Amino acid sequence: MSFEIIPAVDLMKGCVVRLYKGEASSAKIYNTNPVEAAQKWVDEGAETIHIIDLDAALGLGDNTQQIEEIAKRVKAKIQVGGGIRSIAKADRLIKVGVHRIIVGTKAILDKSFTRELLSKYGAERVVVALDYMQDEVLIEGWTKKSGLKLKAAVDEMAELGVQFILLTSKERDGTLSGPDYKTIKEASENRSLKIIAAGGVETIEDILALKEAGAYACVLGRCLYEGTLKLKDAIRAVKRGLKKNAR
Repeated sequence: MSFEIIPAVDLMKGCVVRLYKGEASSAKIYNTNPVEAAQKWVDEGAETIHIIDLDAALGLGDNTQQIEEIAKRVKAKIQVGGGIRSIAKADRLIKVGVHRIIVGTKAILDKSFTRELLSKYGAERVVVALDYMQDEVLIEGWTKKSGLKLKAAVDEMAELGVQFILLTSKERDGTLSGPDYKTIKEASENRSLKIIAAGGVETIEDILALKEAGAYACVLGRCLYEGTLKLKDAIRAVKRGLKKNAR
């Protein structure tokens, strides 16, 4: 099975930022030019760019203009999340060239919305984001607990026909403290799902361990922006590992 490394371009007020444990007040600006940031990762070998509109997720406006610019000018697949709570918004993004849309709160609270997205765009183009703390799913930009256990949510989404699930541990996101392998491994045991892991990655060893745990892909954020690993090196290491396994 191939394993993809997907760099993150998180947007706030038109800038590329990273948060610590999802706290908006912790935003650190890394680039004021989102197109340039996305292009840098493509130049280093990324085939997909992961864009989260933090303002839209938190109900503080949106960065749709910047997302449209990236979709138009950067030659890569892009997957976009943050505040997609209507078919109209999903439609707009798909029309400007977004490859996959990432839905969280609305998908969790409204199963008919998830079904509609799947039937309209197909499972290949829809990612459901399950952000969690301990074993409970968080909603509304990580600001509220949903009362839903993570395992139950994963099972529910699989039953609906969801193929891609993005799992992010709030406690590890932006911390460089290592991923939550146990949760990733458990979710990956459902063979109908492709699990995209996010949160806590610091080293190439972390990435290889996620692959070993059964993840389909991983999203890299702070580790790239802080330089604890280079994207080119990570992609090379995964390819080398895949060749080794194929023998």
